[in-house]
Amino acid sequence: MGSRDKWDEFDGMLRDWNKIVQRMDYAMFKATIEELRGFQVAETYAVELFRLLPDPLKMRERLRKEFSEFGRLATLTLRGNDAPEYCV
Repeated sequence: MGSRDKWDEFDGMLRDWNKIVQRMDYAMFKATIEELRGFQVAETYAVELFRLLPDPLKMRERLRKEFSEFGRLATLTLRGNDAPEYCV
Protein backbone atom coordinates (compact mmCIF):
# COMPACT_ATOMS: atom_id res chain seq x y z
CA MET A 1 0.00 0.00 0.00
CA GLY A 2 2.84 2.49 0.62
CA SER A 3 0.88 5.64 1.39
CA ARG A 4 -0.84 6.32 4.68
CA ASP A 5 -4.56 6.76 4.72
CA LYS A 6 -6.47 9.02 7.10
CA TRP A 7 -7.05 6.19 9.60
CA ASP A 8 -3.32 5.49 9.80
CA GLU A 9 -2.74 9.19 10.42
CA PHE A 10 -5.49 9.23 13.04
CA ASP A 11 -3.91 6.24 14.77
CA GLY A 12 -0.54 7.99 14.82
CA MET A 13 -2.00 11.19 16.17
CA LEU A 14 -3.84 9.33 18.93
CA ARG A 15 -0.53 7.77 19.94
CA ASP A 16 1.11 11.21 19.88
CA TRP A 17 -1.70 12.65 22.01
CA ASN A 18 -1.24 9.82 24.50
CA LYS A 19 2.46 10.73 24.73
CA ILE A 20 1.49 14.32 25.47
CA VAL A 21 -0.89 13.18 28.22
CA GLN A 22 1.62 10.77 29.73
CA ARG A 23 4.72 12.99 29.59
CA MET A 24 3.59 16.60 29.90
CA ASP A 25 3.55 17.93 33.43
CA TYR A 26 1.59 20.98 34.51
CA ALA A 27 4.49 23.43 34.22
CA MET A 28 5.23 22.33 30.64
CA PHE A 29 1.53 22.45 29.80
CA LYS A 30 1.09 25.98 31.15
CA ALA A 31 4.20 27.18 29.31
CA THR A 32 2.86 25.66 26.08
CA ILE A 33 -0.53 27.35 26.51
CA GLU A 34 1.22 30.67 27.19
CA GLU A 35 3.38 30.25 24.10
CA LEU A 36 0.25 29.48 22.10
CA ARG A 37 -1.59 32.53 23.39
CA GLY A 38 1.40 34.87 23.44
CA PHE A 39 0.76 36.02 27.01
CA GLN A 40 0.59 34.68 30.55
CA VAL A 41 -2.62 32.90 31.44
CA ALA A 42 -4.34 32.75 34.81
CA GLU A 43 -3.49 29.79 37.00
CA THR A 44 -7.14 28.78 37.36
CA TYR A 45 -7.59 28.80 33.58
CA ALA A 46 -4.45 26.72 33.02
CA VAL A 47 -5.52 24.19 35.67
CA GLU A 48 -8.97 23.98 34.10
CA LEU A 49 -7.44 23.22 30.70
CA PHE A 50 -4.87 20.82 32.13
CA ARG A 51 -7.69 18.71 33.59
CA LEU A 52 -9.09 18.37 30.06
CA LEU A 53 -5.82 17.09 28.62
CA PRO A 54 -6.68 13.36 28.84
CA ASP A 55 -9.75 13.95 26.65
CA PRO A 56 -8.72 15.34 23.25
CA LEU A 57 -12.33 15.94 22.20
CA LYS A 58 -13.03 18.16 25.20
CA MET A 59 -9.69 19.88 24.74
CA ARG A 60 -10.50 20.53 21.07
CA GLU A 61 -13.90 21.89 22.00
CA ARG A 62 -12.31 24.27 24.49
CA LEU A 63 -9.35 25.43 22.38
CA ARG A 64 -11.30 25.53 19.11
CA LYS A 65 -9.07 26.87 16.32
CA GLU A 66 -5.98 26.71 18.55
CA PHE A 67 -6.23 22.95 19.10
CA SER A 68 -4.04 21.82 16.22
CA GLU A 69 -1.38 24.42 17.00
CA PHE A 70 -1.45 23.34 20.65
CA GLY A 71 -0.84 19.75 19.54
CA ARG A 72 2.12 20.84 17.42
CA LEU A 73 3.63 22.96 20.20
CA ALA A 74 3.09 20.25 22.80
CA THR A 75 4.71 17.65 20.57
CA LEU A 76 7.66 19.94 19.94
CA THR A 77 7.93 20.62 23.67
CA LEU A 78 8.18 16.91 24.34
CA ARG A 79 10.30 16.34 21.27
CA GLY A 80 13.00 13.79 21.56
CA ASN A 81 14.23 10.94 19.47
CA ASP A 82 10.68 9.75 18.83
CA ALA A 83 9.26 12.98 17.34
CA PRO A 84 6.60 12.25 14.72
CA GLU A 85 7.59 12.96 11.13
CA TYR A 86 4.99 15.70 10.66
CA CYS A 87 6.71 17.81 13.33
CA VAL A 88 10.13 17.79 11.71
